[in-house]
Amino acid sequence: MKKSLLGLFLVFSVFALFSTGAYAAQNGYCGAGGSGTNASFTLDDSKLLTITGAGEADVYNSSLGVDRSDIRGVIIGDGITKISEHSFDRFFNLNVVYIPATLQTIPEFSFGGDYDILEIYYGGTETEWNQKLANNLPSSLKGKIMHYSAAPSDVTGPAAPDNPLYTIDNDKNTTTFHIKKHVQAWSDWIKWGFTEYTVTIELYNSSHALIASKTNSVSVTEETADATVDVDFGYILHVGDYIKVNTTFMRP
Repeated sequence: MKKSLLGLFLVFSVFALFSTGAYAAQNGYCGAGGSGTNASFTLDDSKLLTITGAGEADVYNSSLGVDRSDIRGVIIGDGITKISEHSFDRFFNLNVVYIPATLQTIPEFSFGGDYDILEIYYGGTETEWNQKLANNLPSSLKGKIMHYSAAPSDVTGPAAPDNPLYTIDNDKNTTTFHIKKHVQAWSDWIKWGFTEYTVTIELYNSSHALIASKTNSVSVTEETADATVDVDFGYILHVGDYIKVNTTFMRP
């Protein structure tokens, strides 16, 4: 979408799918005994682990094939009725969990050591939660932000950022322009493990030739809610020139 350079502002997405150091999506079985075909897992590159199937899921004895502390979100799919002891033990950076209404109990050590959990999404009502699970919760699940009558789709990985295209609508007697970044909910970025983003800004002339490119890397923890980046291309901006902005979000 084309926008005028005048009054530029760039709204960055709360989440992003792009990351350096990301691993390819993985999948396998995690049913009874760790390899039963009644349940399976998918681990995507946003560090979201999804369990689907029916009956018992045993993630602890499955071939997960990744450092457990890498995982940021877990979805226990509707239809899973039981999880094994230690299933999500030592998911030290786990922040978000979806628990289905079909789950009958949560073993004491199934989330052992997972004290970074911030939010729990539950597929049933608050009444069902209190009747079935609340009285015997592992300590790592107590006192969290609760979302009732939720769906697995409510727990999502990051969404792609907006990478707009700007056109110059009148000659500018300057080589510099300003981008105002209105950044929302840093805590959500951090929740999914993003620590830095890189903005690449490219200037093209009306003949589609690349004139200049600038890259700026910013730490999420250092960035303010509203900040302005001054970009000096060393080139006077003319009508017909256009600017591409590409944002890449990175994890450690």
